[in-house]
Parts: sequence; structure tokens; C-alpha cells
Amino acid sequence: MDVITESELAKHYEVHNLWVSIRGKVYDVSSYVDDHPGGVEVLKDVAGSDGTESFEYVGHSEDAYKTLAKFQIGVLEGEVCYDNSKCLSEWPADFRCRRAKRRRSLPKHGMFKEHSFKVLH
Repeated sequence: MDVITESELAKHYEVHNLWVSIRGKVYDVSSYVDDHPGGVEVLKDVAGSDGTESFEYVGHSEDAYKTLAKFQIGVLEGEVCYDNSKCLSEWPADFRCRRAKRRRSLPKHGMFKEHSFKVLH
């Protein structure tokens, strides 16, 4: 797997050439832009940079991780790669709590329509 510098990552910020790093892994999602369920704007916001915070802000399914894995092209220089298969229940309790609160706030931020977004408690 290639080791990619932040300066190299930063060169890939356009829709037709879009790289993003998540948890220290680098992905070329150029061919996925039109299929991304959150839309192209979400990817453009993190293009050429570390998208970990945005990725985790929303939270993603196991299928999303499997899809993402198909686009991995390398690892970010100097970063530690976290195991994507790590179960949410193994994450620190404070992170799970913050994540749940953020998910509940998504409709307020216009990311989902109120009537189509349900939070399970």
C-alpha cells in the first residue's frame, strides 16, 4: 500500500480527481461521487483533506465501510490506521454519546428532512 503525504492528498480536491483520508487511510472516491448517498457536496467539503471528523459525525453502516474499502489507495504518512471493523460498542462511551447526540441534531442542520429521519433509542 502506498504512503501518501498530506501535500499529495491536497492536490486531489476536484470532483473528477477526489481523494480523502479517513482514519489515516487514503481513498480515491472520484468514481463514487455520483453514487454517494449524501451527495457530491459532502465529498467536495472534505476533498483533498482528512474527512474523519465528517465521516464519523454522521456515522456509517458496515456496508458503507465495505464500499469505502474498495477505494483505498494508500495510507497517510505519519498516521495510525484504525481498524474499521471495530464494533461501535468497543468505542469509548463518551464518543458513542457524542455520536448519538450529533445524529439527533442532523435534521436541525438541514442534513436530513425531519419526517424521514428517525432516531432509535
